[in-house]
Amino acid sequence: MRGSKLDVWEGGIHVPGFANWPGHITPKKVFDAVHVVDWFPTLAKLVNYEPQDTIHLDGTDLSPVLFADDQLKERDLYWLWNTKANRWALRKGKWKIVKYGAEEPASAEDWELFNLEEDPREESDLSATQKGIRNELHALFLKQRAQDKKLNY
Repeated sequence: MRGSKLDVWEGGIHVPGFANWPGHITPKKVFDAVHVVDWFPTLAKLVNYEPQDTIHLDGTDLSPVLFADDQLKERDLYWLWNTKANRWALRKGKWKIVKYGAEEPASAEDWELFNLEEDPREESDLSATQKGIRNELHALFLKQRAQDKKLNY
């Protein structure tokens, strides 16, 4: 896959993971996409921790997937790799936008667009031919980014 550790290309973020807790987690394969931030609400629930209103936990509780045979609801996955490092990405279903560069993506034209089902190596930028999808993902990025800015990220 394109990229490596510390990238927002699939080579840096599409990695296998595992959870092992004998007697609690039944061995199985799960193909749902998860993000590292999903572990915070999952572990908080396991220890019955209720965050204060001033604490914001991103992510989704993975308990239904780990301890039952549920699937995660489809959601957007968003990456901001330190604004000084200049790495940005957002995934919705099979579609993903990626931007590397000194400036935060301000317009839809700033992005590359990939169909991860057909192109998991992110070799074919579809941003010129799939402008509607690119624009939709850019709008979702702006929404996610606005939430981060409220929290001073």
